[in-house]
Amino acid sequence: MNIHSDNPDIEKVLIRINDKVMAEGAVMAEGLEIASKNGEMSILSSGAPTADPLIRMPHNCLLPYDAFTLALEGSDIVIKSHTDKVTPLQVGLMEDMMALYNMTDKIDLHRGTSPWMTLQQAPEVLEILAQGREGKGVQNLVAAIKEGRTGDNVTLSTFFNSRLLGCKLYEPKAKKTRVLMPILDCLNHTAAGAFFQNDYPDKGRSAIYIRQSNPVPGSNECYAFYGHLDAFDSYINYGFVDEKAPVVRSVPVDIDFGKFGRIKIRGLTGVVKKTDLPDLYKDLHFHMPIINVYHDEKRAEMSHIFIPGRSARKSMRRILEFVILLLIPSISESEALGYVLKAESEILNKNIAYYNDFLGRVGAGDYMKNKTPSQAQILCDTQLKKINEYRSFAF
Repeated sequence: MNIHSDNPDIEKVLIRINDKVMAEGAVMAEGLEIASKNGEMSILSSGAPTADPLIRMPHNCLLPYDAFTLALEGSDIVIKSHTDKVTPLQVGLMEDMMALYNMTDKIDLHRGTSPWMTLQQAPEVLEILAQGREGKGVQNLVAAIKEGRTGDNVTLSTFFNSRLLGCKLYEPKAKKTRVLMPILDCLNHTAAGAFFQNDYPDKGRSAIYIRQSNPVPGSNECYAFYGHLDAFDSYINYGFVDEKAPVVRSVPVDIDFGKFGRIKIRGLTGVVKKTDLPDLYKDLHFHMPIINVYHDEKRAEMSHIFIPGRSARKSMRRILEFVILLLIPSISESEALGYVLKAESEILNKNIAYYNDFLGRVGAGDYMKNKTPSQAQILCDTQLKKINEYRSFAF
């Protein structure tokens, strides 16, 4: 593997990491290259994609985040301690990873791009932002910021939340462990990127791997798929607006069907296995939320709903019909269509109102400077444009 950097010290650390993981049995595809320029990492490949892994990283080279106690000294991340469950190899790799983050000014960059950092002087805007998603992590962050608990712990947690992957280490039945991934950490995200997958061939030889994906025309950069992210998700998690995301994940919506019950659409993430879906809906695997129906209470809950792009224009209506027929099995398909259109209208209206409100608040204060207003405004403009485009081809 070739490693190139415009900073000799960064190149030395990357070479050291590569040497350590290769000695443990990591596999890198022929033609692989790690490039570092102006502190930004990327992985390139001169070869054509194959069925073989681009990178295969042994599990014992992954770094269990919660086994380490980290702190900030200015803008540098330091390791204060670690449990006795980590190996000398993992300690050494963790030291190398922190050195890379420090040499590339990742904390300063995070402080300048993450809305959890840049909007701390505007908690009322952060509160509106947080209404677009649910989950303990989001709510705890907003509470901490409102209460003035905005120190290093918030900085570190929001920074590492954007870099950690939940992985079942060593055996498929293990509980997920939050890990940092040497080398693999250099892969950037796109919705058309490759998935991380685990392999458990024999005891002691388990690994995580990823195949090659070069979805950007004219580029040999390799990309990973971090998850089903829309522009809002990429903004709050990674500090950038993914304008090319194919969907808009709806903000939370509660839809009332009167005597027939209600559907609560949550602002969560959720993935359903394709094998768990009826044949009629297997093609909606990417879009399908986690669904729970409580007939005694006349209600259904969905982890999320995607407002789709043109290529999947019917997906939201089909999923809403599926949920409505589960909730109200006695109604006819023609009656269900009426409820589908009602739900769709409420979803669109709620999202349009949310992003217009957020856009108004973002542009209202002099605390919004430089990149922050442009990123926040780009987010709102991106989401509103996609919702209006959906209206144009769905109606």
